[in-house]
Amino acid sequence: MDVRFIGIWGMKGIGKTTLARLAFQRFLSSHFDAYCFLKDIPEEADNTNHLRKRLFYELLGDENLLHMDTPVLGSRSIKDRLRCKKVFIVLDNLNGRSSKLNDLFERYQFANGSRIIVTSTDKQLLMTKNCQIYQLNGLDHHDALQLLCFHAFGPNSVATCYEALLESVAHYAKGNPLVLEVLGSSLKYKSVEEWKSALDKLKTDPDPEIKKVLRISYDGLGDKSIQGIFLDIACFFINQVPREEVESILNHANATIEIRVLIDKSLIIESKERLGIHDSLRQMARAIVRDESRDCGNRSRLWNNKDSCHVLERNTGTSAIEGILLDLSKLRKDVKVTRTAFSKMFNLRLLKLHSDKRFPPYNCSRYPSGECNFRVSLPDGVEPFVSNDLKYF
Repeated sequence: MDVRFIGIWGMKGIGKTTLARLAFQRFLSSHFDAYCFLKDIPEEADNTNHLRKRLFYELLGDENLLHMDTPVLGSRSIKDRLRCKKVFIVLDNLNGRSSKLNDLFERYQFANGSRIIVTSTDKQLLMTKNCQIYQLNGLDHHDALQLLCFHAFGPNSVATCYEALLESVAHYAKGNPLVLEVLGSSLKYKSVEEWKSALDKLKTDPDPEIKKVLRISYDGLGDKSIQGIFLDIACFFINQVPREEVESILNHANATIEIRVLIDKSLIIESKERLGIHDSLRQMARAIVRDESRDCGNRSRLWNNKDSCHVLERNTGTSAIEGILLDLSKLRKDVKVTRTAFSKMFNLRLLKLHSDKRFPPYNCSRYPSGECNFRVSLPDGVEPFVSNDLKYF
């Protein structure tokens, strides 16, 4: 039968709904017997029966369907009515268990020529119904700048003094229309200094509206282990890293499978066997960790040099800490780790000391060259306090 399922897959805010709505509006004038644009409700992510009632009500126009029991919905009369209809359906933001799409349409058929478009952040969900899947990667740089300018300046021309700032915001958004729209609108009519201040804040704190939307994908993972791997990648792997290296460092029995889940859920990106993450998702993940406690010693992951040094030098770490990152290129002084710094961090799994090659070492006037190499000093006898599961890289 010529009934096609088309999947639009991508991260939150990337434009899946906009594209699906445009397609729906375009084909409204086509020869379909019934139309339906139905948005899934996150609070009912696994309530397939309720979604099916809403869908059939929209297609058949029978309000009684909303109050029917599930067995009645599967009656022959309803199946026969649907089988005779050529439908155009958009299921927007469909998420939940991977079998949800297949369960929704199982044992139901539509007339030849029917088209069902499904948007989701979950690739596995789309694959269960043999969807023809299209991945949405966002706007190119030129279109991203245009959208940002539209929301920030409207039809007005952009002053030269804003050009570099626009480039910085567009680079941060990486083509995500939601991020561009929210940031552009929030900076509308703002001065250059206010733009600079907002950009500085974005380095540590995501915009609340963007964070709220992106957080839905994280919460939807459900599995604490998969959420943990996502936080590890967001906090400790700064640039694109070979997937094999990430799996080896995380040293987790199900790392390969769980990383695949994160890719299919649009939370991390795989390109040429290298893993990366969108800046806005990284900021959201780090905000989740910061929200664990006001005291950095009680957070699960530390990536900020100030926090990491504080814990290592003042012995303020606790069992909550699972990983620490220290960027040697940004050290402003020698770091002298106390002998018992790791004594309470018995859940520490990851310790990363690295130097970001994109930036020169911190400038120091004591050195004629303007560069200095500050060091991290580990005292003798620290080994008994370090967990046997610690992975150093």
